[in-house]
Amino acid sequence: MTEPVPFVCQMDALDATERSRHRELVEQLVKARVGVVELADGFAFQFTSDDATFAAAAEWVTYEGRCCPSLGFVIEWRDATPITVRLTGEPGAKQFIAETFATLTQSDQQT
Repeated sequence: MTEPVPFVCQMDALDATERSRHRELVEQLVKARVGVVELADGFAFQFTSDDATFAAAAEWVTYEGRCCPSLGFVIEWRDATPITVRLTGEPGAKQFIAETFATLTQSDQQT
């Protein structure tokens, strides 16, 4: 039996400038969020369908991938449908994502 993967944020993965940019991106994405879908192993965040939001989501994923290497990230965008960013992982990841990404997972944060 394999041991569960520990879910931790590697806060030292980003320098001060990158952390500042990361915060800006989160603010932008919270404003652009149009939905959150709970998945069996994580969450799918849906954002407005435009070039600036796609670029912000892609940049955010690059930072998150460095901070949270135990999570999987998928970005999907087709035609005029919402941009979807899926965060998934091994058992236990869903709770970790809900706690760590509360700003994005909480529907009452939607503007």
